Amino acid sequence: MEDWLTRALDKATEKGIEKGIEQGTRIALERLVKSVDSLMRNAGYSKERACSVLDTSVEEYEEAKKRLAEKAVTV
Repeated sequence: MEDWLTRALDKATEKGIEKGIEQGTRIALERLVKSVDSLMRNAGYSKERACSVLDTSVEEYEEAKKRLAEKAVTV
């Protein structure tokens, strides 16, 4: 394969991997926030209890909410 084509494919592959990681991170953050919010709303749990049940910290939950609100989900 030509060098320029190999470089172009490598760059495209790298970009695709980065985008996939970013999307996966966003999905994980959304699931965390939705799960905590759901436990608080539907089970009447406090934020602390909902986070504990999901084996996460309040700080992680708050950071996930902040990152999603800013739409600044980076790895």
